[in-house]
Amino acid sequence: MGGLSGSVDGTGTSAQFNFPKNIAIDATRNLYVTDTNNNTIRKITPAGVVTTIAGLAGYYGNSDGAGSVARLHSQRGLLWTLWVIFT
Repeated sequence: MGGLSGSVDGTGTSAQFNFPKNIAIDATRNLYVTDTNNNTIRKITPAGVVTTIAGLAGYYGNSDGAGSVARLHSQRGLLWTLWVIFT
């Protein structure tokens, strides 16, 4: 439901965030959002599909890891780095 705080992946208004703050965009127009109070980073596709790509709602910390293994706390921004590899 739109307007409710939470951490729900989904499409359009079925997705829920808790204090989304910073946004980055990639070359294919996906948005990346710091969902600050959930301590997660969320991806929004051009079709409006929201998925959690880093962190786990309700858990915070400062550790590297893939997906829900990563622990985030007080994200202050996003920096997108493009690595180009020439062969």
